Amino acid sequence: WAGAFSTEIDIINGDSVVNSLIYNKIWSSFDSLSTWQYQGLLREDSNIVYYIPPNGNEGILYDFNLEVGDTAYLNNILCSDINVFVTDIDTIEYFGEQRKRWYISDVTDYTEEYWIEGIGSIHGPLYSSFWQCLVCPASDLLCYHESDTLKYIIHNDAECYVNTVGINEEYGEIEFTIKP
Repeated sequence: WAGAFSTEIDIINGDSVVNSLIYNKIWSSFDSLSTWQYQGLLREDSNIVYYIPPNGNEGILYDFNLEVGDTAYLNNILCSDINVFVTDIDTIEYFGEQRKRWYISDVTDYTEEYWIEGIGSIHGPLYSSFWQCLVCPASDLLCYHESDTLKYIIHNDAECYVNTVGINEEYGEIEFTIKP
């Protein structure tokens, strides 16, 4: 929002059983105190990641079986039945590992994002194709760690934790008057 940045940290911790299927719980923290908020359940089966949002129904969050030209209907944390299609697939190296990358577009071919094999959307784990549900604010995946090992970073000079809340000390003392 208007130049303000904050960091959302997501972790997978704990599990749950729904209809005899085992899901992992996903949690998010939006502050430096790591106050965790439950964001739903995830499970993976045959390269498809399923997601159940809090108080919602299961849908597909990612389908890593898609080929160029395929269409899919996705659910994310913001909305459901998002219609997307694959425009291209390539392979890229991240930290010495080759990973497939899917270019995803909406039906208007107006907006594009990509998914990275084993990581997910460049917008964050629960924000696959979020731009079809919400115009602002934007969400970018800054970093991805697996067992404390960095597997992805948006730019080589990026920081994994960004926040604009705090005191800007470059202005020094500011004098002001309060009047009725």
